[in-house]
Amino acid sequence: MVGAVIALTVLVVWLSTSRSTTELAVGSPEQTVQSYLQALTRHDAVEAARYLDPSSGCEVADLEQDGLPEGLRVTLADSTVAPGTGAPSARVTVLVRFGDGPLGGSGPGTSETHLFQLTRPGQQWLISGTPWPLYACKGVPK
Repeated sequence: MVGAVIALTVLVVWLSTSRSTTELAVGSPEQTVQSYLQALTRHDAVEAARYLDPSSGCEVADLEQDGLPEGLRVTLADSTVAPGTGAPSARVTVLVRFGDGPLGGSGPGTSETHLFQLTRPGQQWLISGTPWPLYACKGVPK
């Protein structure tokens, strides 16, 4: 288990155009989050909305309001899947890093941690709730 967490921590998903993107297992919760974020970096709200659970209340119009900054880098920090008695659920935690240091200089930049909650009501994992970078959908706060 510890080895799996370390392996996931090391796995880096680069979302800027100048970096390569790590391919994740097809149909995995991690790939769903990756595909969602990649669509947002391309400003493709329609594609990004495909990865959202319809019950979340988030729609294409909500996604069109938010964009992701250039130079964004996302690192997969942790992922867990819970089979449960109903639809399986998953939690994918990512570390998001924005740009360079203060005032455009070299340095660590700004980092945030974000949790994506997913459900699989059918064959595809879907992001539930109000996922980052959204802070509200249809007036419902995060």
